This record gives sequence, C-alpha cells and structure tokens, in this order.
Amino acid sequence: MMSLGDVQELIQAFEEEYDRTVVKGTIRALDITTTLIFDAILENSRVFSGYYLANHRIGIGGLDDAELDPPERGDPEPFQYLDVAAVSRDGELRKLTSIESPWESVTIGTAVPYAKILEGEDATYARGAEEGIQQAIAFFALEDL
Repeated sequence: MMSLGDVQELIQAFEEEYDRTVVKGTIRALDITTTLIFDAILENSRVFSGYYLANHRIGIGGLDDAELDPPERGDPEPFQYLDVAAVSRDGELRKLTSIESPWESVTIGTAVPYAKILEGEDATYARGAEEGIQQAIAFFALEDL
C-alpha cells in the first residue's frame, strides 16, 4: 500500500515531467511558429529604404510603445536601413526567450503602420505588408492539411 508521502512524490514527479515535456515543448513550438510567421511577414513587406521593414515588433503579452529605429526616417536612400532591419529582426526574436508559459500571447505589429506611404510608390518590392500577413496565415493553414 502506498503512503501519502509516496503519492505526493508521484504527483511531484508527474508535475515535473509535465513541465519538462508538455509546457516546455509547447513554448518551443510557440517560439518556432512565431519566428516563421515573423520572417514571412518581413519577407513580404515593402522595401524601399528598409525603414518599414526595420520597425516590425514582437510583443509578449501585448505590444508596448515601440520606439522607431532610427527615430526618424528623414529622406532615405534605397535600401539604407536594411542593416538596421537585420539587427532589429534579431532583437525582436530574442524577446521570445522571455516566454514562460504556453498560454502567453504573442503579438506581431509595426511601429510604422503604412508601408505604401512610408516606402512610396517606387518601392522595389511591391507587395504590401497586409499581403505578407495573409501569405503567412495561408502558409500555416496549408501546413495543417
């Protein structure tokens, strides 16, 4: 017959195994899925200077007041901010390491909402960000089939 202490040890072992496998596995899946969606949005964003591209943000538990990087666009040259965009992407994806629960909400947004206005009619990558979001969603919907 099992004692109360034995039952408590079993419960603790179960909780530890659940945390190690289910919770951490779900958090890792959330990390991977968010990275894939974020990259799909970036890949389908309009690019002239790269300013819009550099200012997509990831929020854990909601978006906070994101600061523009650089703070002002000015009168940019074509592709001027692509280096900033690469650094920004890496910084945003690092935020995913702060996820502690599989029930956390992850939000992807932008500090500059209108690619067409910001990047202008002369954008070399003509698809808008809204199309990129639609393509990312469609990609994941097809993956489930």
